[in-house]
Amino acid sequence: MCGAGYSVADIEMLLSVCCRELGTAHPVDGLRIDSDNWGGVLAAALDHGLIGPLQSTLTTRSVPESILSSLQTAYLTQAASNF
Repeated sequence: MCGAGYSVADIEMLLSVCCRELGTAHPVDGLRIDSDNWGGVLAAALDHGLIGPLQSTLTTRSVPESILSSLQTAYLTQAASNF
């Protein structure tokens, strides 16, 4: 494990999302975050302040509603904290 509840694979997924958001990597249609590994990716994004790029990427993909709901809550919490 890397940090509080996430693994190296979760960090790699998060880095992949951020690279695509920044335009430094080509989008891959196969980007998939399912409920099995969602908790780790979310924990890594929260830990590193990267909810914004994750939220931006996942709202344009077919993601289970429960994941989108968790992501939206985390995004709003982080935004409020930033203010």
